[in-house]
Amino acid sequence: MFVKTIVAIFLGVFLSYSQPPWNIFLSLFFIFPILLILLEKEISQDNFAKRFLKLSYYGGLFLYSYFLFGFSWISSAFEYRIGFDNFQNLTFLGLPLLITILSISGFIFPAIFWGKRITNCLSLALALALGEYLRSYLLTGFPWNLFSYALGFNEELMQTNSLFGPHVTSFLLILASFSFLLLFSRASRLSGLVILLILPSMFFFGHLRLMNKAELNEKTFLIIQPNIPQEEKGYGKNFPSILQSYIDLSNNGQVDLIIWPESALPILLDENKILIDSIISALPLGTSILTGNVRLTQNGNPRNSALLINEDSNVSAFYDKNHLVPFGEYLPLSKFLKRLKILKILVDDLGFEKGDNREPMLTPLGVARILICYEIIFPNQIRKKNEKIDLIINLTNDAWFDDGPGPYQHFTSSRFRAVEQGLPVLRSANTGISAIIDPFGRIIDKLNIKDKGYLKSSLPMKITPTLYSKIGDFSLFAVIILYFIFLFVNFRRESPKA
Repeated sequence: MFVKTIVAIFLGVFLSYSQPPWNIFLSLFFIFPILLILLEKEISQDNFAKRFLKLSYYGGLFLYSYFLFGFSWISSAFEYRIGFDNFQNLTFLGLPLLITILSISGFIFPAIFWGKRITNCLSLALALALGEYLRSYLLTGFPWNLFSYALGFNEELMQTNSLFGPHVTSFLLILASFSFLLLFSRASRLSGLVILLILPSMFFFGHLRLMNKAELNEKTFLIIQPNIPQEEKGYGKNFPSILQSYIDLSNNGQVDLIIWPESALPILLDENKILIDSIISALPLGTSILTGNVRLTQNGNPRNSALLINEDSNVSAFYDKNHLVPFGEYLPLSKFLKRLKILKILVDDLGFEKGDNREPMLTPLGVARILICYEIIFPNQIRKKNEKIDLIINLTNDAWFDDGPGPYQHFTSSRFRAVEQGLPVLRSANTGISAIIDPFGRIIDKLNIKDKGYLKSSLPMKITPTLYSKIGDFSLFAVIILYFIFLFVNFRRESPKA
C-alpha cells in the first residue's frame, strides 16, 4: 500500500507538467494508464463500498498532488500582503484539498461498474471529467488547469472545445491515453483501435476548422502592458511615473479604443474628473479608454471595475466584477472566520463588493463581454443563450503571481474561451501576457511576461457561434447517457440467453 500511495502521488505531480508552461503532452499516455493499472490491482475483488473508498484514497492523492503542484503559484500573491504568512500556508495546502474533495464524488461510476478493462477505462475517464465539472461549479467554482488544457500546445487539437467544451474534451483526452493499454490485450484490441482514432480525429477536425482565416474589420485598438511591479503600485509617490508610462504607451497613433489592464492606476478615477480630463487631453483626438479601476458605489463600497471613458472625458459605461476571488477579494463566511486570529486582518480589510450586472458593454469596437482577472477561466459564464457579443476583453493584473506558471496558465484559459465561443479575445495584462487572440484561439500578437509595450491592430471579426456556445456543458450529460447505453448493451451481450 505504501508503494502504491507514493506512485499515486508522483503521478499527480508529473501530471501538472502537462499544463503550461511545460506542456509535456506525451506524459499523459503514461500517467493515466499507470493510474488505471494501479487501481485494477488494488480494487478488482472489492465490493462497492471498499472500491469507492480505495478509489477516493488513491484517486484523491493523485488529484491532490496534481492540484498542489499545479496551483503552487497562488501562495505568491500573499507575499504582497503584510500579516498573511499563516494564511499563505493555509491556502497553499487547503485549496487543493477542497478541490480534491469536490472532485472525488465522480469516482462513484468506477466504484459501481468496475470490471472489464474497457469498462474501467470509460469509467475512470468519466469519473475524472465529472470531478473536473463539479469543481468548476461548486462553491463558486475553480476551473483552473482543466485536463483538456494540456492540448493548448497545438492549435488543431484545441478546436475540439468549440464542439464539446472543456469537460467532454478532457474525457476524450483521458480515454485516448488508454488506447495503447487496450491494444495490448486481445479481448480489448478492437476497442483500443477505435479509441486510438480519437486524437487523429480531433486533429483532422481542427485542421479543417483552421483552414478559415481570421478576418479583420475597420475598428482599431491599442492594448497597453506597462509592466509595473506590484510593490510599486501601492505607493502614492510612484503615481506620476505610473501615469506617465500609460500616457506614453497610449500615444501610438489614432485608434478607436485604448485598453489598459485591471487596476491600472492606484487612484479612484471615477471620483476625479480633473485627472480624467488631463488624461484624455494628452491622448490623440477621438480616443476612448477602457481601464480597470476601483469604483465606489453610492454606499461607499469598493468594486473591482472596468470604466469606459469616452473622448469627452465622461465615464460612459462601467462593469463591476461579478466573480470575486474567494479569500483574495472577499472573505466567505466572514462573520464566522473573523473570530480566527490569523484571518482578522482580512476581515478588517473591506475587500470588494460583488457586481450586480453581467450585461455586455457597448464599446467603440462593438458589444464586448468584459472579464476582469480570473473571470476568464469560467467557460460557462461568457455569454447567455442567444446573447449577441462581438468580442471578449480581459483586463488582468498578474503581477501578483510574479513570473511563475500562473500567468501562463491564466493566458491559456483565454485562448480556450476564444475557441469555445468563436469570439476574439483582447487581453491587457499589467505584467503579461497581453495578447490579441483570434476566434480560433490563434495568437495574432502578444507581449511576453515582463515586457513593456503595446499591441496595435484592427479587430479580428467573430465567427458563427460554436456548438458549445449554444449547448454549453449539456454535452457532458450526453456522454453520461451514452456511457450507460454502452453498459446496458454490454450487459445484454454478456448475459446468458434464456
